[in-house]
Amino acid sequence: MSTAEAACYSTPEESGLRVETLAFERIPHQSRLFLDYLRDPLALRQFYPSAVRFHHELPMRAAEVLAAHQVDRNKVCDALEVMNTGWGAGEETQRNIKLLRDSDCLAVVSGQQAGLFTGPLYTIYKAISAVKLAGCLSQRNTKAVPVFWIAAEDHDFAEVARAEFIGRDCRLGLRSMSRSMELWIDCSSCCQIPNFLPTCWLWFVVRGNPVAPTPRHLPA
Repeated sequence: MSTAEAACYSTPEESGLRVETLAFERIPHQSRLFLDYLRDPLALRQFYPSAVRFHHELPMRAAEVLAAHQVDRNKVCDALEVMNTGWGAGEETQRNIKLLRDSDCLAVVSGQQAGLFTGPLYTIYKAISAVKLAGCLSQRNTKAVPVFWIAAEDHDFAEVARAEFIGRDCRLGLRSMSRSMELWIDCSSCCQIPNFLPTCWLWFVVRGNPVAPTPRHLPA
């Protein structure tokens, strides 16, 4: 699908995608509430009063959402501008931050705990979903921008220090960071880290090298 195509489609088939589905009912340990919501969200209005059946019904809720969430937009956007500029964000991101300052602009928010190599694949799906939904709302004349929240306050190192992937042999591979890396991260909060070291660490993780730099190699 080219980037020139529309952001909003009623069905995946309209976007030219070939879709193979796996019903959530076939995946173990799904809650009954979750499955009922997928089948018919309107049947759960007692729990989710503002539920809609289709995403293109969301613009009707814009006024309700804007009224329920009053914030200092300039303060939020000032912080977003500083952070994203520091990360080298592009022009489109800067335009979205500027648009978010408008009092009638919605934020389509998603997020995930930071993880090695972006973490699980669904992290990317979350970000893409926010971008696509914001684009869909914009096409329906509802101001909206995507916002991805990095849950960086979660300091469970063991949970984020590993990545699983499918290798060339179609087997599940695992890469993880050692305890020394955790010490290295702690050290980075109190001393200046050379720019090449994060790249060096990723190289060691990818190669699975048992010998890697430790905090004792860092400059005082």
